[in-house]
Amino acid sequence: MVVRLIAAWALLLTMGTTAARAQTRTEPPEADAQPAEVAPTAEEVLPREDALEEAVPAIQPVPTFHIAPGSPIDLEPLPDAAATSRWMKATGWITSTTYPPLLNCDGNHGCSCRDVDACFDGGVPCGVWPDHKLRLDAEFLLFWISRSRTPPLVTTGSPNDPTPGAIGQPGTQVLDGGSIGNGVRTGGRFGAWYLFGDSGDFGLQTSFLFLGDRGTDFSASSNGTPGSQVLTRPFFNSLIDQPFSVSVAFPGVQSGTVSTDLTNTLVGMELNATGKLLAGRWGRTDMLVGYRFTEIDERLTVNENLAILDNRGIRAIIEDDFDTRNYFHGGQLGFMSEVRRGRFLFTFLGKVALGSTLQVVNISGETTISDGSGASNTYANGVLAQPTNSGRRSRKVFGVMPEVGLNVKYDFTDHLRGFFGYRFLYWSDVARPGQQIDDVVNPSQLPTINGPGTLVGPADPQFRFVSSDFWAQGMTFGFELLF
Repeated sequence: MVVRLIAAWALLLTMGTTAARAQTRTEPPEADAQPAEVAPTAEEVLPREDALEEAVPAIQPVPTFHIAPGSPIDLEPLPDAAATSRWMKATGWITSTTYPPLLNCDGNHGCSCRDVDACFDGGVPCGVWPDHKLRLDAEFLLFWISRSRTPPLVTTGSPNDPTPGAIGQPGTQVLDGGSIGNGVRTGGRFGAWYLFGDSGDFGLQTSFLFLGDRGTDFSASSNGTPGSQVLTRPFFNSLIDQPFSVSVAFPGVQSGTVSTDLTNTLVGMELNATGKLLAGRWGRTDMLVGYRFTEIDERLTVNENLAILDNRGIRAIIEDDFDTRNYFHGGQLGFMSEVRRGRFLFTFLGKVALGSTLQVVNISGETTISDGSGASNTYANGVLAQPTNSGRRSRKVFGVMPEVGLNVKYDFTDHLRGFFGYRFLYWSDVARPGQQIDDVVNPSQLPTINGPGTLVGPADPQFRFVSSDFWAQGMTFGFELLF
C-alpha cells in the first residue's frame, strides 16, 4: 500500500511540473512554426477522485497503542469506538471477534475481551467483560467424610471372666465399634456456568456432585476349639441392669463369624443465579443465590453366622440392619471470586444454604435358626434390632449447609483450563445409622431354638432420633472447557 501511495504522489508531481513549464514560456512563436501543443488541463491529467479512491485506499487515522505484559491496552487519545474497531479489523490487527495473542491484556493469553466494540466502548478496561460465555467443568474428588459413632459392636474377652466380652470385664477388648468409617472415597462433580450479555453481569450456574459407595468392613472368626478366641456381641441388659453379652464363638461350645459393614453415598445438585459484584483487570467477584439439594444414604449391618458344636447340627444366622437417609432442601447465598495472574487463575468459593432436612430411619432385625434335619425358622429379631425399636420413622429438622472451596487453575489454551484445589462441606443435624442404635437390650426378646422370644420386663431397646454433624472434605482435580 505504501508503494502505491508513493507512485501516486510521483505522478502528481510530474504532471504539476509539466503544467508549470507550459505556462512560463515567454518566447513568441515563429511565424512559420507549427502551433505549440496545448498543455493538458489538470482535469485531463489527474484521475477522477473516485478512480483515485479505488486505486489508493483512504488512509485511516492510526491510534497509538501501548502494549506491555500485565498492562491494559491504552488508546491515546481514545478514538470513536466503532471507528477504532473497524480500523483494527480492516488493517488486520484483529482477525476475529476475540483478541489474538498480540492484543491480550496481560500479554500472555490473559483476559481477552469477547467483542472488540465492547472493549473500546467508553474506554472500559479489558477484564470487565467476560472472556467466555460458557464454562463446562468436570472434577475428580478424593474425599474423606466424618466418622460414624456407634456403641461397641464386637468384643473379645477371657473365657474365665464372669461375663466374657461384656463391657467392664477385665479381659474385654473392643474389636469393632465406637467410631467407624472415614475411609478415602472417590467421586465427581460436573458443572456449568453461562453468562448473559457482553458484560456478563448475570448468569446461571448449576452443578451435580456425588461420592461413590464405599463400604467399611470388619470381620472376625473363631472355630471354637480349646484356646480359640472368644467373640461376643455386647449390650446393656435392662433385666439385670448391668453390662452383658451374647456369644458368637466360644471355645468348646460354638464356632462363629461376625462382621460389620458401613456403606454410604452422597449426592447433591444446585442451581444458582449469579450477579457480578466487582470486575477489573485483576479478575471478578460474583454473588450467587439459588437452590440446593443434598442426600446422604448410609447403612450399617451386623451379621453373625454361628454353629453349636454338638451332634444336633444347630446353626443360626443373625442380622441387625440400621438404614438412614437424609434429604436437604434449601436456599443458598454466597459468592465466588477469581484473581488472574498471567495464565494462572486463583478462585475462592464461599456459600451457605439454609433449609429443611428430612431424616428417615429404618431399623430391622432377622434371625434364621436351622437344625440338623434341614428345617429352619426365621424371626423378626436380631440382637440390637428388636420389635421394640424396629420400623420406619421420619422427621424434619432445620439444617445449615456451608461450603468453601479453593482452586488454582491454569489456562493451557484459550478454551481448556486445568485445575486442582480443596473443598469442605458441612451439614448440621444428620441422622447417622450408628447413633440410632440403642444398646440397652431386654434379652427376653432374643429368639432361641424353641421359638421367638417373649418380652418380659422393660421394652428395650427403644427408638429415639439422634442427630449429629456431618462433614466431607478433600482434594479436587479437574478441567474446564471455555466457549
